Amino acid sequence: NVSIIITGIKGDEYLGEYIKQDDTLPIINLIGKTNILELAALYSRCKAVIGNDGGSMHLADLVGVPVISIVPGLEYPDSIEPWNSIKYSIRHKEACSPCYSFEKCPRGDNKCMQNISVKDVAGMYSNVLQDLESGICSKNNVRSFKIIRKGHKISFSEIERAIREQ
Repeated sequence: NVSIIITGIKGDEYLGEYIKQDDTLPIINLIGKTNILELAALYSRCKAVIGNDGGSMHLADLVGVPVISIVPGLEYPDSIEPWNSIKYSIRHKEACSPCYSFEKCPRGDNKCMQNISVKDVAGMYSNVLQDLESGICSKNNVRSFKIIRKGHKISFSEIERAIREQ
């Protein structure tokens, strides 16, 4: 049983629809439909999260879910990957890495991202599943979850309760 849920920011909803149109698996498009608390609750229920370099992958890592991060070569290895899931990061090393060019690829080819294949991601997902089954990694392995909101700390159970009340 696989459920695929796509998340992202408002304005990118069309990307979710584009992804859904050619896929045979049922896909739930939640792009632009969740806030950070809902996203934390959603990720906590996932077996794994696959994402690019961004806040969402760190949020998933924070709630204790193995994260397969697809990271560009613009920074040094192990500098931006989710801390609890560094071993599941996928990065294609190029001679120009790290380039620290956040605007555009200096070479114009984005090889550090273009050379990451679907097969690479699927293989890493298989590794995560094997590690979960063997106990090498565990879902929700983070001992304490705290998030700052309006100047105070709230627990994950408070986040879930707030979401249920909405």
